[in-house]
Amino acid sequence: MSIPRNFAVSFGPSRPRKGLGKVLIAGNAVLDITPVISDNECVSFREIFTPGKLSIMDGVDIHAGGVCGNTGAAMAYYGAKVVLAARLGEDAFGDILAGIIESRGISGRFIQSDESRTSYTIVLAVPGHDRIFLHDPGAGDLFCPDDLKTIDLSDIRLFHFGYPPLMRKMYENEGHELVRMFSDMKKNPMLTSLDMAMVSPTSPAGKANWKEILRKTLPFVDFYLPSLEETCICLDPNRYRSWAGRSADGENIPQDLSVSRDIAPLADELIALGAGVVVIKCGEFGMYFRTAGPERLAETAKLLDCDPTVLANKSGFARAFIADYVVSANGAGDAAIAGFLTAMMEKRPFEECILLALASGSCSVTGYDAVSALAPFAEMLERIKSGWERNNAIRD
Repeated sequence: MSIPRNFAVSFGPSRPRKGLGKVLIAGNAVLDITPVISDNECVSFREIFTPGKLSIMDGVDIHAGGVCGNTGAAMAYYGAKVVLAARLGEDAFGDILAGIIESRGISGRFIQSDESRTSYTIVLAVPGHDRIFLHDPGAGDLFCPDDLKTIDLSDIRLFHFGYPPLMRKMYENEGHELVRMFSDMKKNPMLTSLDMAMVSPTSPAGKANWKEILRKTLPFVDFYLPSLEETCICLDPNRYRSWAGRSADGENIPQDLSVSRDIAPLADELIALGAGVVVIKCGEFGMYFRTAGPERLAETAKLLDCDPTVLANKSGFARAFIADYVVSANGAGDAAIAGFLTAMMEKRPFEECILLALASGSCSVTGYDAVSALAPFAEMLERIKSGWERNNAIRD
């Protein structure tokens, strides 16, 4: 099957739906630049990235990335009214990024200043390999809870924040500002959710005490939505190093993992640290979910207008739907989060929300950005009912 190319600076079409509610998405806003590698260059990873070699590209994909550009645009596609909050530099990249988002019809509070440059990421997406990110945190390092003060929170139904390890003020001082932000948000009648980012052990963020940061933050978080690698390196760095040593071709998740031995205990620990609902993204393999008891979920259920027992004490591993092909996994986790959160806001059954999250991720990887290859919920559910093939690699 030929892979459709996407060179446009764009998002997929939105499908607004009345009554879904307003979502505030804050945190990391990035200009993603993905060189499109020519099919003729796809011999091997090492051949492309050989010092002194000229590799011919086949265009470039430029889009809004980070949690604002990915999850924000995907939730808007699925029907939510999205408001973004982020810091940008007063530079050309900032103007381009703000223009892309504004052209999509998503409102936002962007603080542009010359204190720092706009965050950008060069995404190297080589077919058959995991992505390589060359990331500059830029203005994201300066983001703080006070940046949200001028936003009217009275009609916000969900607050979603993403990528604290890429934002210095969010992890310094044992996450004081991150905790303050979620504590302040929980003073309002809204749902809260948090997405993580990978921690490099050699970076300043890698030296932060993430278990302690999560212990202070998660009691204010209704939905915690990290990846498996992010979870493991935050809670058990030694285990993560053993995984990386066993993984194939530099991947972070080895295929010999066991759900009961390797994944479930991490989710149990996150619940013990205070999270309400935990959904751990396991890449091409699927998702593991775990929910707290009815007492912890009482307020969450009230905001979702459901009985706490409908959400409480759930756990399981949902296997991923196999994508038709893979162009780039960049933003696929954010798209999965968008599918899950939007479905929850639509008051769909929890298990269906997980399926829609998996389907969103599988659709997303067939495009260069998080959003351009997404499909409506009805279309994805129909394909699921028709027997969409699933990945059975990780054993129970």
